[in-house]
Amino acid sequence: MTANAGASTLELIGDLREAASEARAFDRAVRDFVARHPNLHEDYPDQWISVHRDAVLAASGLDELLGELDRHGIPRARAHVRFVEREPQTLIL
Repeated sequence: MTANAGASTLELIGDLREAASEARAFDRAVRDFVARHPNLHEDYPDQWISVHRDAVLAASGLDELLGELDRHGIPRARAHVRFVEREPQTLIL
């Protein structure tokens, strides 16, 4: 049985709209951050970083970074996490 088994159709639609709105806001925040910080590879070489509400947390290992998110009370699902290579690779497709 799913968590929303007893929810009405209107409740589910509201949940979906809220989720879509949060996803759009997350996407905008990540695009804005990356646009403002084009040199992430220079600032955080070979580190895992997380972006949440325009703040950056950085760590050398993914487990360490996830622990930092937890310590700061940042929901993992709302944080953008990526590995920043010292030398960005150029891919020719």
